[in-house]
Amino acid sequence: MFASLLQLICYYLYADSVKLLLQHLCYNIFAVNLGKNIEKYRKQADLSREKLAFKCGGKFTSNHLLRVERGIVKNPGIEMIKAIAGMLAISVDQLLK
Repeated sequence: MFASLLQLICYYLYADSVKLLLQHLCYNIFAVNLGKNIEKYRKQADLSREKLAFKCGGKFTSNHLLRVERGIVKNPGIEMIKAIAGMLAISVDQLLK
């Protein structure tokens, strides 16, 4: 199948690159969906980012929340997600859908 060691190395490097690309895409999709859900439920609760951040006990700033809602922050952390879900009176599952 492989004519040389170089071809074998190139094959594995390519396979790892594809794996990393797919992983990156999954993280981006997760981050965007989470951000859209946070924004949707925050607006349904009629809360500004500042009010939500304050009600969550100052665990994060409104600017950080903005970055999460826009999908810029790829992994906001489970504590932040739990705090937001609690303040919005929804389950963590609803935010992660």
